[in-house]
Amino acid sequence: MEQLLPALEQLQQTFARKVEAFADIVKVGRTHLQDAVPLTLGQEFSGYMTQVADAQSRLQQAMLRAMPVAQGGTAVGTGLNAPHGFAAGLRARAGRLHRPAVRARAQPLRAAGLA
Repeated sequence: MEQLLPALEQLQQTFARKVEAFADIVKVGRTHLQDAVPLTLGQEFSGYMTQVADAQSRLQQAMLRAMPVAQGGTAVGTGLNAPHGFAAGLRARAGRLHRPAVRARAQPLRAAGLA
């Protein structure tokens, strides 16, 4: 993600430049492999730009949802049988390996499927 998100941002900026550069170039639209109403090449590139922006947003939202982990809460989520500091240590180690860093779930019981 550290490389993908900046690359998507750069692609989006490139498409934005094309939207302006191609604003006056009219072309035949296509739909279902047939000719359709005309549009500008800039309009077409605005569609590409929006698709990239939407994908970037979905990836960022997915990352936010994937970062909270239930590890260290033991089987039912209470952490009762885990050594003291186990969950925090696990998150710290995972944080050194992955950016953005993982974080604890707000409700470990829910993460274990019990709440």
